[in-house]
Amino acid sequence: MRDKALDVQHPPRRSAPFWRRLPLMWRLRRHRPASAAPLAPAPARAEFEQRLHALLDDCRYGEAIAALNETLRETPLDPDFNDQLHALYQEVGDTVSVLAQGQQWLAARALAGRGKEALAAWRTLQKIDPGFIVQEGRAVLPLAQAAVKHGDQALAVQLLQGFDKRFPEHEDLPGVFFLGAQLMHDYGRRHDQAVTLLRRLLKRYPGHAVARDVRTYLGLLERMQVR
Repeated sequence: MRDKALDVQHPPRRSAPFWRRLPLMWRLRRHRPASAAPLAPAPARAEFEQRLHALLDDCRYGEAIAALNETLRETPLDPDFNDQLHALYQEVGDTVSVLAQGQQWLAARALAGRGKEALAAWRTLQKIDPGFIVQEGRAVLPLAQAAVKHGDQALAVQLLQGFDKRFPEHEDLPGVFFLGAQLMHDYGRRHDQAVTLLRRLLKRYPGHAVARDVRTYLGLLERMQVR
């Protein structure tokens, strides 16, 4: 245990900036393997991070926010810089900016394969604005898949609902339909509707990459119908 008597032998020290007090794994995230999201080139990134850390050490949060926004104009889906920008907005109490950046922050996490963190972002934004809806189509399917993986099938259903009407030509439509059919059967117990949806999916997208898995799953359900 630390000896409190030591505290009086030295002048008081300025407390560490909030970003230094974040969990170690959060601060080391920049060392993770490269994600699918576009990132800044390594030399430029290292130089920027050094400048950013200097601003944060001096508690110059406004300048740090401006620097992050400038960098994110070039790589808007960089998950680490979006995380840092979100944390800064929260630190300064700028709820309006938290929501304004929220779509990009959530999408960056989802598209980087950070499903659990994307779910946490969605829940954070929902607490601020209960009417929050994911506007980035590419983020919906990975977010819904993460919800299923972590046992929140109801949220997955909510996220997928109306996707085909909001994004009628989206490249993720086959995957959305497939996951929707699985949820119909496994969670909603709507067996016949799931089979119908899978058959429509194969008719509409016979050569899609997901078609093989759809055929396998459909065959399983059809065998169950016969029994």
